[in-house]
Amino acid sequence: DNPVIGDRAFATQPKAVAKAAIAFWQGLRKSGLGGCGKHFPGHGDTHLDSHLDLPVVKHDEARLRAVELAPFAAAVAAGFDALMTAHVVYEAWDTGVPATLSRHILTGILRQELHFDGLLVSDDLQMKAVADRYTTSELIVESLLAGVDHFLIRGPLERQLQAYEALVLAAETNPAVAARVNEAVARVAAFKQGINVGLPLPAALLPSVLGTPAHKALAGHFFKLAEAEKCEPT
Repeated sequence: DNPVIGDRAFATQPKAVAKAAIAFWQGLRKSGLGGCGKHFPGHGDTHLDSHLDLPVVKHDEARLRAVELAPFAAAVAAGFDALMTAHVVYEAWDTGVPATLSRHILTGILRQELHFDGLLVSDDLQMKAVADRYTTSELIVESLLAGVDHFLIRGPLERQLQAYEALVLAAETNPAVAARVNEAVARVAAFKQGINVGLPLPAALLPSVLGTPAHKALAGHFFKLAEAEKCEPT
């Protein structure tokens, strides 16, 4: 029933989500691709679409740890090299502050408690959940200080340039920001080094390797597995 996640999630139960997501990520890594788990620390039980408004999750901490956080803890333990933040408020952890801007959630829980040292990516900072409530400068600087390493801003170009300029200015005037920028750069570089994808084939050859009967059969196999998973207790 979630208006934005819905069937984008792997499953409805934490253990099933972790099992499927980790397997999917491992498949990406074996192919030389990078995978990014999202949306930390959990966007599954919200009644609002963060593209349009700011969702608030009011569950207590015990529930958050047992359900929302559990798949991410498993992902970190499995070695995930990238995660994306959620533009969602978790009242039990940081009242009124979206996770993307919460140092307690991103640094305290994710970095210090779960020991995640990979690349942390923001969800799109143009989404109304945050763009309607914070300036571009506030979004960039506060999310960086909270623990975000890499920022998504889908546009317009003017807003992207504002974000870049705000980050440069803050780094030039605030040693804490400069230190975080250097830390983030190192994580971006490490993530890139882990990507090993061969050059694509010439366009004329793509039809011979994409959408082949073997690919369709494999997709059908996994679809049947997914349908069976829905009918079995977790």
